[in-house]
Amino acid sequence: MDLRSKTRTLEGPFRSVEDLPAWNYDGSSTNQAPGQDSEVILVPRKVYRDPFRATAMDKDHILDHDRKNSSVHNRALYVEHRSLDKPALSPVAEPEQSSATRPEILDGCRNLLVMCDTYEPSGRPIPTNTRAAANAIFTLPEVSCEEPWFGIEQEYTLLDSTTRWPLGWPKGGYPAPQGPYYCGIGADRMFGRNIADAHYRACHYAGLAVSGINAEVMPGQWEFQVGPCVGIDAGDQLWMARYILQRVCELTGDVVVTYDPKPVPGDWNGAGAHCNYSTRSMREKRLGGMNEIERAIGLLEDRHAVHIAAYGPGNERRLTGKHETGAMDKFTWGVADRGASIRVGNETASTGAGYLEDRRPSANSDPYAVTSLLAETTLAKSWCSEQGSSSYDARNVLGGLTEALTSAKLSNAASSLEDDDSSTAEVDQSFKSKSSQAGSGNMYEFGVPITPEKTPPPETLQEYLTRPATVDSKGRVHRSPIGDDGSL
Repeated sequence: MDLRSKTRTLEGPFRSVEDLPAWNYDGSSTNQAPGQDSEVILVPRKVYRDPFRATAMDKDHILDHDRKNSSVHNRALYVEHRSLDKPALSPVAEPEQSSATRPEILDGCRNLLVMCDTYEPSGRPIPTNTRAAANAIFTLPEVSCEEPWFGIEQEYTLLDSTTRWPLGWPKGGYPAPQGPYYCGIGADRMFGRNIADAHYRACHYAGLAVSGINAEVMPGQWEFQVGPCVGIDAGDQLWMARYILQRVCELTGDVVVTYDPKPVPGDWNGAGAHCNYSTRSMREKRLGGMNEIERAIGLLEDRHAVHIAAYGPGNERRLTGKHETGAMDKFTWGVADRGASIRVGNETASTGAGYLEDRRPSANSDPYAVTSLLAETTLAKSWCSEQGSSSYDARNVLGGLTEALTSAKLSNAASSLEDDDSSTAEVDQSFKSKSSQAGSGNMYEFGVPITPEKTPPPETLQEYLTRPATVDSKGRVHRSPIGDDGSL
């Protein structure tokens, strides 16, 4: 997985992410542009605190920020973003402020990480910029009004940088069989806890919604969870958390991280990025609840092959039907079934509302692709294919995402660090079809304060409930903003 960063210092104050200037880098050195037109443009999208350059002053800003978060507005958002099973709370409206009186971003924290996406000088997203295509899906009215929430369980394996063998394993040999390692304790079972804990603390300082960590089934393998996050924010936060993890490992000097779906062949668990997903209609029983979840599962089954193709290279080595996975060529779902493609939790099934877990994505999958495809399949695609609306075509949005995924598959960037040679690959006229995966995850660091981009408010619950229902060709009931004449 190829992540890159640059550092820059600017004079503030900056009061919104839109105030930050675009930047650029040499795309010919990352196999993303030809030498004769090498500039790739970086556009700032999100900002987080930098845990690697934190100063005492920055930490004081965090204390001030936490004191301000005691307002009703922020308490409501805190509850909303950390509960998949309870209805969303409506934020309290705040008075508008002019650009001159708006406070500095993150209360003036001076050392920050800035998440960017990447564009050609003409303004067109480069082929590997899957964020642009995903954002087009999340801003569709029928998607945004459902407030899609995501929680991603990112598994990873720590390797000795010299032997490229999992941390704690005998050199050239194998540890005792799986069984005692999952959520275990003890120096003879836990390898790399110091790294997992340091990453956990760094993510919290940065302001990421990392909700937990645990040791995984294979020794030397760990997991952290990001979310719940709304829409595009899930992909942004997971890419930043991956970046921070690699930086933490870099500080050790002798440990690297791999997201390979099957880092060790044989009777050892692979590494996935299970995606927990819900919409407003799934979370609230009166809007459909479990019936809406089953409807969504039916749509996911219809497009199983499309999702599998987008869920990470090398996933066929992991999705074998063994080691808590479903077979790649067969779609299944069940309650509390960790051997299925889609799992529904016991609590969701018993209460009649909640979320589903897509267990198919691999550890090296692109979270922009995973989350936007879930939203597109369950909320958008049925309108264009079954209702025949000419106002927009979600398949065109998916086409942009497919182009980016195809470019990433053809790239020289490997799914694990031991195979990563994209920086030395020769650039030729077909550079667009060989672009590395760095495009969707590029970020750079500023010595200036900035804020995250804001998303438009979702449709009100009253507007949502008064919407007419639509029945598709398979008899499934949808709540759609499309009118009788097919217009939005």
